[in-house]
Amino acid sequence: AAMSPAIDPSVKAIVSIYGQATQAANAATTKVPIIFCPVADPVGVKLVASNEAPGGNLTGVSSGDAEASRRRLLAFQQMLPNLKRLAVLFDPAFPPDKTQVKSLSEVAPSIGITLILKPVPNERAAMTALQTLGSNEVDAVFILKESTLRHARPEFKRVAFKQKLPILV
Repeated sequence: AAMSPAIDPSVKAIVSIYGQATQAANAATTKVPIIFCPVADPVGVKLVASNEAPGGNLTGVSSGDAEASRRRLLAFQQMLPNLKRLAVLFDPAFPPDKTQVKSLSEVAPSIGITLILKPVPNERAAMTALQTLGSNEVDAVFILKESTLRHARPEFKRVAFKQKLPILV
């Protein structure tokens, strides 16, 4: 993702999606407010000083902190009241996924959810993992890396329907 180094003076704010777009916006300006959503670890990638007091011209939503993970799991439980076993498909080489797995693992037991972690380095591995899961093993599947689902959406939908598993993102 790249932005023009010359930001038009009429631009009052920039809304960025995910880390790469946020980093490009940050490189382009230190004056225009940037609102990001979601970035797994904005402190770790040095976009902000802290989640509580970001400083500078950036603020937004962290998807990787424990509170965000707790709220996400509680929202999943509202949609699926019997959710107790959640498969988490994640890319072990993708830093945002590692951050989210860590925070999900910290909070899941406190709200009665058991995580079944499935490292999947690519779409093919994710599809294989999904095909081996069934509703006897898990109640739903959470795919952390949105691009994994986006690239293989029709196939994921077909397999999830066959396996009778809700897919959460």
